[in-house]
Amino acid sequence: MPIMSESDILRIEPGMAGKTIPSGFADQNKEVEILGTAEADTPPVSWTKVKLLDNTVAPEGWVRSAHVDLKGVVPGGPIEKLKFANQCWVEAIFSDANPHYVAAVAEMRSATSSGQEAGELGPFSGPFRFTQAEWDAARAMPEFAADSFSGRDIADWRVQVVVFTLMTHRSEAAITAELNAITAGRRPSAAELYLAQIIGAKAAAVALTKEPKPTIKDAFDGVAAADQAKDRPLGETDFGKIIARYKEILETGLMKGEDAIDRIVARLDPVLATTKDNIIAAGTALLGAPVEDKTLDGANSQLPGSSDFGAMGTTFAEKAPVIMRRLLADFPQLRDFHAAGILGNIGRETGGFRLMQEVRPKKGRGGLGWLQWTGPRRVNFENFCQPPKPGTDTDEGNYTFMRHEFTKHEGEHDEAHGFGLFAQTTNLNDATEVFMSKVERPGVPALQERQDWARKALSAFQNPPAVGLGGGGTSGGGASAISAGPVLAKAVQLALAERERFAGGSTVRETQEPLRSRVLEYFKFVHRDGANPGTVPWSAAFISFVMNEAGGKNFPFSAGHATYILKGLANRLAKQVNAPVVYFDKNEMAPRVGDLIGFSNEPNVRNRSDMEGLLQLPPNKQFFASHTDLVIEVSSGKVKAIGGNVSQTINITTVKTSADGKIDPADKRFFLLRLNM
Repeated sequence: MPIMSESDILRIEPGMAGKTIPSGFADQNKEVEILGTAEADTPPVSWTKVKLLDNTVAPEGWVRSAHVDLKGVVPGGPIEKLKFANQCWVEAIFSDANPHYVAAVAEMRSATSSGQEAGELGPFSGPFRFTQAEWDAARAMPEFAADSFSGRDIADWRVQVVVFTLMTHRSEAAITAELNAITAGRRPSAAELYLAQIIGAKAAAVALTKEPKPTIKDAFDGVAAADQAKDRPLGETDFGKIIARYKEILETGLMKGEDAIDRIVARLDPVLATTKDNIIAAGTALLGAPVEDKTLDGANSQLPGSSDFGAMGTTFAEKAPVIMRRLLADFPQLRDFHAAGILGNIGRETGGFRLMQEVRPKKGRGGLGWLQWTGPRRVNFENFCQPPKPGTDTDEGNYTFMRHEFTKHEGEHDEAHGFGLFAQTTNLNDATEVFMSKVERPGVPALQERQDWARKALSAFQNPPAVGLGGGGTSGGGASAISAGPVLAKAVQLALAERERFAGGSTVRETQEPLRSRVLEYFKFVHRDGANPGTVPWSAAFISFVMNEAGGKNFPFSAGHATYILKGLANRLAKQVNAPVVYFDKNEMAPRVGDLIGFSNEPNVRNRSDMEGLLQLPPNKQFFASHTDLVIEVSSGKVKAIGGNVSQTINITTVKTSADGKIDPADKRFFLLRLNM
């Protein structure tokens, strides 16, 4: 790591005559990044352009090369705590770990200081007191490119934060999986995570849960031979050396897991308390939102789930489905997992839309925007987003440039060609990886993290939160207005995607492409092959197609709404309120997301009594012209529902509701179908 061997003034241009930069001063022993070299003055003097890593007022300028040590080592000593907390937040956002835990471990191990400390296993370096063996094993993690970090980077405390935070993410995921296999939904405490980091996740889970309680050594030795290489702590597999490394916690290794936890708690609790204020201050400044609820009250506190961090202070869970629907509309060859793969890469690059400018670039101006475009691609991005086009700081500007890259063949690297290879993938993990390697081409792969973000995006797309669900009556069967389940949530997203992709947001009619061909697919699903979309109603075929694609296999698919309306009524009369489809009059129940609401087009079928009469007839005499729409949003005074064959396209209708959330008495819709799936 280059450092200033002597203090110097920053200049705008090389040379003693060069104008100095106000407040620009490079202090001795400060870390710098080399940006360039030049000669100036008479006789010639070598000058170096440096970037100061801890000066936001005057971050770069020219200094005399003789004052720069290219292979310097920063003297050991305390690291500024607020600066360290900020770095913990930045890396925690990208690696999906708890920044408070990371900062506390550094405080516990080194009082958050750099430099070296002597030890039985060799010198311990930096804030996390890595041994060289641990460091070399950790920097070889597959999430990092082969040349991401060198052995010498052990002396760079910022790089230590990068590496240890990723190690924390991996250990938390591993111990959570082990505990969940025993008790569903069980998450580790901070102390349990630390035990997993020092003896391995499988060994820790056994030590914590097995009865009778084994010793730490027995738990360690009991890990199956086939799992040992993956479970052992990075850089150290010998139990004797692990004991020597963590003797103050493990003693001889013959203690029980609960005793080790007590010792960890005694050491972690004080540092969690002393690091908390800086973590709150750094997180609030970085994210622009309160972060107190993401800190840990103590080492026995359960760690927040990753999804809590994924949605905190940002709109990743809200943005991802919207962007995915637009991608599916613009690129019909893609499926939902393709769109999620793109969002997974965006999530990793921006920390879930939090950081749109690279925080600490290794060179130049760093990455900008959704995909952290760098170098010539950043220049292209900035040129593309010139007025009157939306700017680089807007979602629209980012999306349109990204779409431009996917379709335009140009430059040394052909993103359009890579996008074509990406579109040929057949599952989420492959889609995420191929997009990363062929389209984005990041400096740090971190594939597992990208795939984690992709799964979050797909989950948000398939399981959107139900908003504004009003309370409803429970008369006539006792059903309650709970949130829509995963099948119905997915049906909502699929219906919206059909509207965007094939109906152009309701601008394409049933006789126009691509909607006409899609309606023919709806007809084929309900066995009406060859029906004319311009003359044959297709709204029930649309509902049936969407429900099938969403996984609603118990839905009574049909080319006519009457089939499932009457099925729902029959279930209601039989008091089968948990059946897949159940009928309610509109004055009995407030609609929820995922319900079907509808009306009759027959003059002799205007209420429940009329339909009960139809149930007395033979099945071939029960048909009546009718229509239903799928409820996609519930809010005060209204619901929104989507349906097919509405104004000759796929359209969204707003329906007025009364104060209790029920469909307005004056509206022609007189029933709802509660779908239990």
